[in-house]
Formats: sequence, C-alpha cells, structure tokens
Amino acid sequence: YRVNILTGDRVLARQNDEYAGFVTDDGFVIRLGYIYGPTGDLTVHLFEEGREPRVLLRVGPEDAMTTQLFAVDASGRVAYGYDSRGRNTGALVAMDLSTGASRVLAEDPRVDIGDLLVHPTEKTPQAYATEWTRVEWHALDPSIAGDLDVLRQVVDGDFQVVSRTMDDDSWIVAYTMDNGPVRYYRYERATRACQFLFTGRPALEGLALARMRPVVIPARDGLDLVCYVSLPLDCPVDSAGRPAAPLPLVLWVHGGPWYRDSWGYDPIHQWLANRGFAVMSINFRGSTGFGKAFLNASNREWAGRMHDDLLDAVEWAVREGIADPKRVAISGGSYGGYATLVGLTFTPEAFACGVDIVGPSSLVTLMENVPDYWIPMMPVLRDRVGDHTTE
Repeated sequence: YRVNILTGDRVLARQNDEYAGFVTDDGFVIRLGYIYGPTGDLTVHLFEEGREPRVLLRVGPEDAMTTQLFAVDASGRVAYGYDSRGRNTGALVAMDLSTGASRVLAEDPRVDIGDLLVHPTEKTPQAYATEWTRVEWHALDPSIAGDLDVLRQVVDGDFQVVSRTMDDDSWIVAYTMDNGPVRYYRYERATRACQFLFTGRPALEGLALARMRPVVIPARDGLDLVCYVSLPLDCPVDSAGRPAAPLPLVLWVHGGPWYRDSWGYDPIHQWLANRGFAVMSINFRGSTGFGKAFLNASNREWAGRMHDDLLDAVEWAVREGIADPKRVAISGGSYGGYATLVGLTFTPEAFACGVDIVGPSSLVTLMENVPDYWIPMMPVLRDRVGDHTTE
C-alpha cells in the first residue's frame, strides 16, 4: 500500500500473490520483484510503468542466495546488487536496467560484499564493507577515502555511517564495541572532527565487560570456520588468549541457519562469561557472507556436516586448553535450538547439557506447518533442507 501520512488513506500498490520480495525506488514505486522457482532458482522481474513485469535476470539455485539486486539509483536507470555467478563470492555490481548489462564495482575472494555507504541524493555506492572476522570499509569514491581514514582512528570498534545530511556535510557514525554499548558520534567533514554524542545503552557504560576474540579454525574437510570466543574477565590468559586452566564452555549456535555471527557486544556472551563460562560462537557451513561454496556446502546437511562443524569447534577449544571436555554445553535459538537437540541426541558424549530455544524437533513437522509468509521460500527450503514430500 501507499499511505497518505496526513490523512491515513491507503491506496493498493500491488496485490502480491507470488513475489518473495520487492525493490522500490526513492518514490516507493516498485521497480524489481523476486520469485523463487520450484528448484530454488531465482527470477528477478523488472517493473515498468504501463507494462507487464518482464524477466530481467535468471539465477540458478547455486547462486540464488548470493545474487540479488537490492537498490535503484536516483536516475532510476541503474540497479545495484551482489552477483556470485562465475565466481565464488558475491561481487558488488551495477546493472543497466534498460539493457541488463552489468559491471563489477568490487569483489573479495574470501567474503561476499557487505554493507554499502550510499550517497544521500544520488543513491550511488561510495564505499563498501567486507567482513571476514571484523568489518573493514573500502572507498569506491576517492572523495570520501580521507573521511573513512579518519573514522577508522576514532575508537577500537567497527563503524557504520547511519545517517548523512542532504548536503553531505555531517554524518552520524555508530561504533560497535565488544565490551560496551554502541557509541554514536557526529562527524563534520569540513573539519574532520568527530564529536561523541551518546551510547545506545548508558547502563552498560563503565562496567567491566568481557572482550570477544575472533579465531579461524579448520573444519575436518578443510573449510575455514570464523568463530568468536569470550572468556571471563578475571580469567588469566597467555599471549595466545588461552586460560590458565580449561573452563566450562557454552557453544552458542546462531539461528537461521542463513545468518552469521559477528564481532561485537553480545549479551549472551557477556552474561555467561560473567558467570565463569567460556563462550564460543561459530559460523558453521551455511552461514551467510562467506561465498556460495561455503553456503552450498550446507545443502541437505542439517544434522550432518553442519553438526560436524560444531563438533570440530568444540574439539579445537579442548585442544587449545579453553574448554573442559566434560563440561561443554550447547544452546541456541531457532536453528540453534535444532542444533542443540541434534547435539544431545546424535552426539550425547560431546555435551554435558543443552538448552533448546524455540528449535524445531522435527523437520517434517516444521515444513508441513510453515506460516503463510514462508510459502514463497518453500522452494529454497526443499532444495537446501530436503524435500519432505518425497520418499
């Protein structure tokens, strides 16, 4: 719907019976729509005034979760998005909507291109972020390269420009910290001065909070798994971050599973570390942002190789002297809850206990009772989890 914010009147923009999502321009006019096909493939449709939507892009199932168009510039003639076709990771591309021709603006061999810094009026990307273990920003537009250099030096956190004035003279910048709340600053481009404004959660200011350490460990088949470890604040550690004696460990498994863990303040990590536990989060295969090979390695591997990755992380923590093998717990929500149930039933010798938070206990029951808004994604679930309608 388009809503008149003064009167509250609504006008139906489009009745959606098939699309999994839409992309609008600055005037909130629908320009692109997505449909997932029966094999998990993706079709992108172009909407033009006075015409029926036409197919702009066809993407096979192997690229469907790492290829997408998500924004249109101010001219309405160019779309921006990620494209992993012909490569492993999602590159940043610009596509001419009249011809369908695209050009690569940036790519990284380790990870998909992440967040963008977009010009406030032209709606063109000026910088992009990559995230292996932490967020790094890279300038596309030389005119802001110096600004990014300044912002990198303000505090030891991962930053994001969350707002810009229309004249682009002032930016609001948020810094994610691992041992404190998000810190907000006002940055003046003319003077390159950064003024602290406030934190998102003042009650956390000044508290003794644990640090989060990124580690990259090998899976048994050679995949690199980006993990994050937090230890109790009063725990003595050596130069490699190992405690003096093994600790009880909580393996905290993220949901999705098409999601990723990142560096920064995590209330679960802090709560458990405060109680004397080591805490470990792991980007197991199927976690997003690490390219299509890593993502597709999880296809139909729920309770299989995805679970092996969790076991490999625990074994690493035991070898490093971080975890006491007799005191390892597993917990998580949604997919993390499912992984908890898998851990306690398939490999009970690995875990002393577990806490399942809203995890499905039967994949068949889950897929037979999905909510309506999941239905456009069912082809993806059948392709990546398994087809529950066949033997």
